[in-house]
Amino acid sequence: MIYIFLTIVLGVLVNRVFNIKNFLNPYVFFFVYQTVFFFLALSYKNIYSTIEISNVVMLIITASYFLTFFGAVISRLIFGNLGFRYVRIVSLEGSNRNQNSFFYSSFVIYLMGLVCYGVFYYKIGGFLLFADDLENVRISSRMNSGLITLLYVNFMIYGFLGMYMSGLSKIQFFFLFVITAFCLISFGSRAPLMQLTLGSFIINIIHKMQLHQKIKYKSFVIPIGLLFAFLIIFGVFRSGVNADMLDLMISRAGWRPFVNIHNFQKIYDFFPYKHNFLYGETMLIDLKLFLPGSNPNFGTVLKDIMNWRFDGGSITASFIGLGYINFGFIGIVAYSVVYGFIFNTLYELYIISKQRSYYSTLILMLLSMYLAGSVSSGILSVILNSIMFLIGICIIQFVIYNIIKFLITSRK
Repeated sequence: MIYIFLTIVLGVLVNRVFNIKNFLNPYVFFFVYQTVFFFLALSYKNIYSTIEISNVVMLIITASYFLTFFGAVISRLIFGNLGFRYVRIVSLEGSNRNQNSFFYSSFVIYLMGLVCYGVFYYKIGGFLLFADDLENVRISSRMNSGLITLLYVNFMIYGFLGMYMSGLSKIQFFFLFVITAFCLISFGSRAPLMQLTLGSFIINIIHKMQLHQKIKYKSFVIPIGLLFAFLIIFGVFRSGVNADMLDLMISRAGWRPFVNIHNFQKIYDFFPYKHNFLYGETMLIDLKLFLPGSNPNFGTVLKDIMNWRFDGGSITASFIGLGYINFGFIGIVAYSVVYGFIFNTLYELYIISKQRSYYSTLILMLLSMYLAGSVSSGILSVILNSIMFLIGICIIQFVIYNIIKFLITSRK
């Protein structure tokens, strides 16, 4: 009960300072993700009574929960003292001037994603969804196709959300959403579909704001609840376990958030008692992605270091787990405060720029979604697997956008 109470307390504070409905603020998105997929799971740890979670670990997770808020508040105070007013809800005022150019350039990006999707499935020779052991096959099949996978996922998400932001009818939205969702889920991972759904949800809110419609909290609960239920069902299907579906769904519903706590407990028990702190080596391991040959991410390396055996991919260490692995308790405090500070600072800089275009708003929205994922995987992993591709796509779209804009202008 204490953890639910603390969630309510911090939720009220976040809403008062940043507006909890403002998902364009990366810190707000991070806070919601941290609450649902990390902190709140402490409230039902007794359900998994066979897994012991120490008091120290519970205290660390609680402290980190508030320290990220503290870091975001420091950012807000700095910008406030510099004379910048915090805009709690951002609209797209005056953004319709180049709507067609943005729509068609997003459509081209989407087509590029479809091409990459075709190349990916040509390389692996079939649909992963029909594999007998999807949990392991999805990992092995992508070992030599990681780049093309990331390309098609990022191109399709960006292209679809760009088209939706700049104008899709309800029929067009439904048709393209179904196609995109199938493409994203068909390689066996749930995260891209979650990003697509949440992105569509946020854009729908932006559209309502433009029409000056009131945004109700129940409009948040229903789609997020349905999305979470789907992710649980797909997790059960992916595991291929022969057991009662309802029992598995109930178990999975709690396990998905609780696994971050479980993993952090394992990490806390292992470092530095069985292995020295790594002092930044986790970052060097992830940066080896750019070197020739096979270079597994740190989560896979950590799995080997800890001699941890389970089906599927790597260990999700969580952002505080990475802080602890590198620098101990100092790392936990530093990572928590810095994450909160950086995420709110990104939003403050967006406000200062006074940009309300489709282009800048779509970038900020995707940044918010991607950075929220750093709760589980850490910020460097998000930068390498998502943000770098986002930057590349933005450059490509900028070129395509200006070409289309020139062609449209020259016809007049």
